[in-house]
Amino acid sequence: METVAENEYTLTKKLFFEAMRRMDGENYTPAVKKSLIVIALLWAALAFVTFRAGGHVAIIVLELLVVLALAWTLLRSIPGKRSKRAWDTLCERSGGDLTRHIRFVEDRMEVAPGDLIINYEDVEKVLETQHMLIIVTDGKKGVMVLKDGFTKGDGDAVKALINEWRK
Repeated sequence: METVAENEYTLTKKLFFEAMRRMDGENYTPAVKKSLIVIALLWAALAFVTFRAGGHVAIIVLELLVVLALAWTLLRSIPGKRSKRAWDTLCERSGGDLTRHIRFVEDRMEVAPGDLIINYEDVEKVLETQHMLIIVTDGKKGVMVLKDGFTKGDGDAVKALINEWRK
């Protein structure tokens, strides 16, 4: 099999968190929207009850500030804690070796050639960040590829190859 592209880099915490933010954004956005709607409805109900009970407008505004602070804290902490645990697990499993080598051949990609083989037809989507391509499979495995880490080929060639097989 002919090698179409190769990518090699050392994964850093900064790159890992960049990829996790992108994947979490994809996964959490619908849940965040629903949560914000529920929080808004709860506040509206609370404000209505407070107003009907003769509460002052300042109390309603104070309730709003408390609800917004709680929502902000909750929504900011979930993805961050998940990413931190994932980073710690990755470091533990890899034994400190965070060097990544990915080889793209005509019908599949090989991570640390031979360790993990992913057929292009199993790729569900390709997400992009400022520095990375994140290739997600239907088995929910994700492979991070550094855009500047290509020793052969480039990101456009990889995306074209994946799209060709996904049709």
